Amino acid sequence: MFSFSKFEKDIKSNLNNSSEVLINNLNQIMPINFNTNIDLIDFEIFIEPTQFEIDIMMFSMDKEGNEVFNEKNEENCFAGSKKIVSEVKFYYDDSVLEVEEFFEKADEIEEKVIIEWFVSCWEQSTCKNIKLPIFVGIHDCLKSYDLKNNEWIDIEDKYLES
Repeated sequence: MFSFSKFEKDIKSNLNNSSEVLINNLNQIMPINFNTNIDLIDFEIFIEPTQFEIDIMMFSMDKEGNEVFNEKNEENCFAGSKKIVSEVKFYYDDSVLEVEEFFEKADEIEEKVIIEWFVSCWEQSTCKNIKLPIFVGIHDCLKSYDLKNNEWIDIEDKYLES
């Protein structure tokens, strides 16, 4: 019998198995020299719902919400995007896809647990010392989590505050 509480517990357990990889990859960001045109860092989590996998990308953004690139090819400076982790499996029982009420609540649970996991790994990394505003969110969602102020904001507000 399917249970949402077991579903949530299983996701947490599976993500915790990938925590060390995420923390190590986040720690590699700290020594990066960011391009001076970057106003904020945006981590975006892409969920592959039928495979129960996530990819996490880091994007360098300006105040208008545009990705910043290293157009002048400045040496020793980063601008653009960087894959942080890929194909992290967060659930293994695809039989839940046949449970009718699953889709009604699953997205909410997945998003909550995945963001909590990312924030937990973030807090264990060396990235907290980055001076730029930094956010994390689920791709195509209307809110982001502000990692500096530890609060949820509307997705558009991150460009107003940077």
